[in-house]
Amino acid sequence: MESTTLLPYAHPADLIRSHQKDEQHRGELRRQVCEIVEEAVGHRSFASWQAATAVASDILYGWLTVSQRTLGEEYTELLPVTGNNLGAPRRFSRFGAVVLSAATLSILQGLSAVFAGGMGPRRGGSSWRILLRTWLPRLVESVGPLLRLHLAIFYLFGAFRRLSDRAFSLRFLSLAERPYRGPGYQPLGVLLILQLLAQAFSSWSQSRAAARGSSEVAKAQAEEAVSAMFVERPDGKNGSAGKALRPLPSGPTSGSLPMCNICFCPTECTTCPPCGHLFCWECIASWCAIKASCPLCRAASLPQQLLPLCHYEVPPSGS
Repeated sequence: MESTTLLPYAHPADLIRSHQKDEQHRGELRRQVCEIVEEAVGHRSFASWQAATAVASDILYGWLTVSQRTLGEEYTELLPVTGNNLGAPRRFSRFGAVVLSAATLSILQGLSAVFAGGMGPRRGGSSWRILLRTWLPRLVESVGPLLRLHLAIFYLFGAFRRLSDRAFSLRFLSLAERPYRGPGYQPLGVLLILQLLAQAFSSWSQSRAAARGSSEVAKAQAEEAVSAMFVERPDGKNGSAGKALRPLPSGPTSGSLPMCNICFCPTECTTCPPCGHLFCWECIASWCAIKASCPLCRAASLPQQLLPLCHYEVPPSGS
């Protein structure tokens, strides 16, 4: 009678190592693709296509490895299977998991920006556009906590490393001669769930306190604004005829802010890399996360070297 040996499911540590190895190769491919596109279209035009290029390079890496094991899976000796029948996954499932993992957040952010700017489709009723404009930003904000909750579930049970793998029921078997059977990550899962619960309770408390005092604060601010708009004239006359409008105090205007060299708009949270050029925080941070150099002078600029300049304004001419 022949004996058969079933392959064990991969340990969470092997799944994490495989994910890290794939991320290393994806980052290298992403950097090379971004350099090629930047050389082809110029760094000014590339600034608006940087995020889309990064997503496209991640999808390209998944498409190149869809019919076989990824470099991370080969490194950790993992075999992808589907569901409980342990069959070979279809290419559609593998590629769908890659697209879902790489492009979902970018698509939601793009749709949220389109509808927030009033650029959505105008045909049909306006109620569904208002609904999308209201709920899309909330959906984008909920992606982060949802991914952390799924990571906590992975630490506790060790089945699916990515949410897209769970959606397409992709699991991994260990082909190692001596599979790793060390301790798991259950304590990390418990701590992560406690952290999520604490953040949810803090957000709920803040929103409840804001809703409770919003009416009183708004009323007080309105009364203060109305009273601050009137001052007595120098002639000392009383009454409404003896008062004149006083201009409201002016804060920083767009003309007093430096120009971002990526989006060519007044900077939001002015940020300076080591070379001294000025950018918006989001513009230069997203740029340096993919290519650690200044988009103007190409000087080396690591993300941890970026310096936010709070309340920075351009001095008036002649001063």
